[in-house]
Amino acid sequence: MVCIVGDGLYHAFQRFARRFHSVQRPERPAPCPTMSEGPARRDFSLEELWNVTRETGDGSFFTNDSRDYELRYSERHYRRLQEIFRLVAMACPTQGDLLDIGTTQFTFLLKKLTPHRIFTIDYTSGFRQRCADHDIGFETHDITSPALPFGGQRFDVIVFTEVFEHLLANPVRIFSKLKSMLTDGGSLVFGTPNLASLQKRILLLLNRPILDWPTWEVGDEDIHGHGHNRIYVLRELTAFMERAGLLVTSSAYSLSMDFTEPEAGMALNAAKLLLLGPKLVVPSFRWGIHMVARNARH
Repeated sequence: MVCIVGDGLYHAFQRFARRFHSVQRPERPAPCPTMSEGPARRDFSLEELWNVTRETGDGSFFTNDSRDYELRYSERHYRRLQEIFRLVAMACPTQGDLLDIGTTQFTFLLKKLTPHRIFTIDYTSGFRQRCADHDIGFETHDITSPALPFGGQRFDVIVFTEVFEHLLANPVRIFSKLKSMLTDGGSLVFGTPNLASLQKRILLLLNRPILDWPTWEVGDEDIHGHGHNRIYVLRELTAFMERAGLLVTSSAYSLSMDFTEPEAGMALNAAKLLLLGPKLVVPSFRWGIHMVARNARH
């Protein structure tokens, strides 16, 4: 009986949640500086995202070195990736050079569904051959190093999401490096978890750790380096970007990871339902932060 009720609540919530856009309305970012404005896709289906993985050969490298993990990751992060995809479409609606920092299946979706020339850098070389098979420029690169990837090439759009929280580096130096990698008027599409989210506030009140997993678990099987080392609030992220010389053109709190998940279990989904109301009322309680910043012409 409990399972039936729980399942009913879950599906009712899913219908209810579709009424709400999961990001506050941001200002429209400036169009791609080197191209004229034109039509661009602003969404994709979960099936299209899954197919990026399903259509890849068995011998290829997958996110976290597992096809099953990549498929589960796609389902869990679908709403978040939709939001980033829309921001990319607004920032550069026609063909340009796009750099995705931190290679995932989303990199290959961008190649498949956008007009851009796609480049990517990753902490390890695992995705090198898969990128070569899809005509995606790839380099193994540590974004915290002073060196520039691809011989100092500049990009119309840089996608920098779910990476910043893994870094142990001066934030202003990171954003200054990204600015130097953008064309004049180019856009940085940025995403990271929100330190001020309601879950994090509750954990702090309970004297519990707020990071997703221990940062010391690094070994031969760790594909993408450290876990989450530091997360931030919106005001300090804005200050970091502005200090680096970037112009923040939009910022929003994202609900994309605040919805129920089929595999999460009833207890976690019940907690998410309970916390949804306050998050709809107070945007800063939401899970994530999405921003767009521009390399303004001088």
